[in-house]
Amino acid sequence: MRSRGTTCGPVKIVSRPWPLYTSTFFGYIIPEVPCDAKLWQLVSKTSWEVARAGFSPPLTDFVIAACAQRARVTIVTYDKHFGQIPGTVLRTDIP
Repeated sequence: MRSRGTTCGPVKIVSRPWPLYTSTFFGYIIPEVPCDAKLWQLVSKTSWEVARAGFSPPLTDFVIAACAQRARVTIVTYDKHFGQIPGTVLRTDIP
């Protein structure tokens, strides 16, 4: 199975299976997810819903999560904030 990945600004988002590439390599081969009005509407809606539930992840986490959802990829991270954002697929078992 081949792996896919994408970027959201300087952040690298990788789908399963998780390859061990360097960020320099990613920068040359992986397209960016467009941060258009629809993406910002998703960020706004999701951040409002999460705030109403009593959580407050950073805005950047909402943008990254929205980009990952749009690209249908897994976020590979140690950051526990992403677990508070609905619809986000995480991988936290990083060696």
